[in-house]
Amino acid sequence: MRIVFFGTPEFAVPSFQALLGEGFDVVAAVTRPDAPQGRSRSTAVPPPVKTAAAAEDVPVLQPPRPSDGEFLARVRALAPDIGVVVAYGHILPPDLLALPRSGMINVHPSLLPELRGAAPVEWAILNGLRQTGVTIMQMEAGLDSGPILLQIPHDIDPDVTSGELSGHLAEMGAQALVETLALLETDNVRPRAQEHARATYAPKLTRETARIRWTDPAERVARVIRALDPKPGAWTELDGREIKLFGSRVVDGRGAPGEIQTTDDGLRIATTADSDHARGGGGGRRPAGGQAAHGRLRLAARPRRTGGPAVHVRSPAALPRLHAITDERIARRPDLAEIAAQLAAGGGEELALHARGRALSGLEHFDLASRLSDYPPTRLFVNDRLDVALAARAAGVHLGRSSLAPVEARRLESSWWIGKSVHDLGEAEAARVGGVDYLLVGPVFPTATHPDREPLGPARLREIAGLGLPVIAIGGMTPERLSEVRDARLHGVAAIRALWDAADPGDAARRMLKELNG
Repeated sequence: MRIVFFGTPEFAVPSFQALLGEGFDVVAAVTRPDAPQGRSRSTAVPPPVKTAAAAEDVPVLQPPRPSDGEFLARVRALAPDIGVVVAYGHILPPDLLALPRSGMINVHPSLLPELRGAAPVEWAILNGLRQTGVTIMQMEAGLDSGPILLQIPHDIDPDVTSGELSGHLAEMGAQALVETLALLETDNVRPRAQEHARATYAPKLTRETARIRWTDPAERVARVIRALDPKPGAWTELDGREIKLFGSRVVDGRGAPGEIQTTDDGLRIATTADSDHARGGGGGRRPAGGQAAHGRLRLAARPRRTGGPAVHVRSPAALPRLHAITDERIARRPDLAEIAAQLAAGGGEELALHARGRALSGLEHFDLASRLSDYPPTRLFVNDRLDVALAARAAGVHLGRSSLAPVEARRLESSWWIGKSVHDLGEAEAARVGGVDYLLVGPVFPTATHPDREPLGPARLREIAGLGLPVIAIGGMTPERLSEVRDARLHGVAAIRALWDAADPGDAARRMLKELNG
């Protein structure tokens, strides 16, 4: 599939890189011209997509306007099968939309028809939405009005900034894009018309949008500051000088509207009846917060992150010991909920239910993860799909071959348990160096699902466990066979058929854990 990619900012880079990582033929990257910066406007800075394309030797096109005849001729000569548009920054004319054989699709960071327009991430926070997501849409002449091909929802954390939310949605959009293209190649996409009567809009941000009004309720002020963090920054005036505020949250307190109070870690700035506090740290940028009248609300800022990445250390005791993994067949069983409930009764907090299904669509995978999340105190793990893991608030992820590296996955959600499948000592060492938290090792014994794969056996399992990471053994694992690998210093075991197809799933889970606990 020959693809012409249209994109400009950092938000578009994960989608561009995902296309290359999945082996798609990206014949050109179209981006906006280099932007002049600096006081004299004499320094031209390339867009992030241009930088990413140059690193991969992908040809770059930077037309002043996408309607230029010369540019249209160049795209036509590339003979693209499809165009992919991710935050390009220009409205595409109908002549350009019609050039690729299969038209153009767009990655949009909202659940269309909500928040059509230029700034959906910021307006999701400004409007106080509890949920947003990503939409893959077939493009047409209207503003974000084309048929929906795929959608993935994402819950909005109460204190998230637009920069953080944008990062999450960029990664989700990249995975959803790859999923959609795979479905298009097999003719398994069913476009769905948008409900235009439900459309809302996310217009371009203005200076007035970014102005903080201390007479607004505390929650509104907090949302304005978070929605404009890090760019362009919400602003107010202090002693006649404009300052920008970042990283706010609402807290209890008292104070006259507009009153500024210093604290150990910044400033608190009061508003009116539902008032806010601004806390500012040192340096040129001051994080914000606020304070309210007695018994009302105030806003206090979170300190901005500084320095290098923190060392990531996990306690093995918190990792579930029994992992019940699904496949496509199990995911589509009508009695899935009944079996999951029985497994949860037998495994409790030591059980992880894995939403796995490589042939599932994005929506099917999300639906599976949502159903498996309904059995506390068991934990939900998601295999292969980080976008689904984010949307379903999974406790852990199991990385596939095309997934992000562990360090990149951890940037999406620092609380995740991150694991990887390995089949020998070399793969295990590479995964350990890469930063995973646990290893899924197997097959330990012969299995019907992988008859051509040589089983590791207990001796090699012990070698891998000697690397020091928690080892979850998989492949032919039954309660009866656990005694053969008890001295391999396993943390836990995983199974598909031995748990989901058991005559009594709850009893199978209890017997597995009893053998593990010796």
